[in-house]
Amino acid sequence: MPDMPDFQRNGLLVPGVHRMPLDAVEAIFVQGCDHFYNRQRIFDALRLMVELVPVRFGLSTILVSGPFIAKDTRAPHYAHVAIIPRSHTDLKKIPPEQAVKIMTIGSVMVGRPELMSFTQIDPMGGLVRSWIAYEDDEIEIVRGMLRTAVDRSGNPLRGVEQGYVELESCRLQPQRTKLLLEQCAHYRRPVRDRHAVGHHPS
Repeated sequence: MPDMPDFQRNGLLVPGVHRMPLDAVEAIFVQGCDHFYNRQRIFDALRLMVELVPVRFGLSTILVSGPFIAKDTRAPHYAHVAIIPRSHTDLKKIPPEQAVKIMTIGSVMVGRPELMSFTQIDPMGGLVRSWIAYEDDEIEIVRGMLRTAVDRSGNPLRGVEQGYVELESCRLQPQRTKLLLEQCAHYRRPVRDRHAVGHHPS
């Protein structure tokens, strides 16, 4: 069992950055916790995202916050994730239709504008809400967002700060990376050739 981080009385992580590997996140925030089913679903989506990030964005720092990493008596419904790629040059080469498969995007239209539009799209089924930042000012804004505690409606709680998790680097095995690349091959198709199968607007 990994070392247990410190929590505040309100169930939030104590302010600061808590570095741990992905398996420690599962052990602490899924196994043996209340609302196991909700937490397992969120973790499965988080694990998939963590595996896809280096395939699409290269080596990246991944930060996790939100209800998922709080010791709350209420069931969590999502985790907040911030992705900070280490190579800005490679990131700029990624077509938007590839990034949209991983990122949470607000006020977008998908497919034919006259047929569908969403105020927000969450590619991981709404279980992980994610952002990407690579400029210094963007990174500081994102870290500030992760530090800010919110209520169940997503409204900031004034004067309440929380800690967040920084996932320690995990390397994919070559066979696993090859498989993920094959599974993600459809990212290269034009957006108009894909069909939205569902959405979870906020």
